[in-house]
Amino acid sequence: MHAQHYLLCYDIADPKRLGRVHRAVSKLMWQLQYSLYYAEIMPDQIAALVARLEHLIDPLRDDIRVYAVEPLADAIRLGSCGTVGLAMFDAKGRSVWGGQMAQPDDSV
Repeated sequence: MHAQHYLLCYDIADPKRLGRVHRAVSKLMWQLQYSLYYAEIMPDQIAALVARLEHLIDPLRDDIRVYAVEPLADAIRLGSCGTVGLAMFDAKGRSVWGGQMAQPDDSV
């Protein structure tokens, strides 16, 4: 078994649940946008995270989606993230802008 690449996104209705979900996901994945995360991890790790998240959400009001994706070696970026062009990511999904590693935003 080998590591796979995953995107996880969520829409959580309650601020308390949102904080709990954010903390749980941030322990394992890199935050790309406010509610969008990326990681290269083992399938059993994502399964364990999903099992944990099932206990944190209200399934009638909240939405979490996990997608297996190709590596984010190159991605197209548009808009307020900077100049239109390619965004580069390291092996752990951290974005590299102008040769410097962007740190995850822990203020959310």
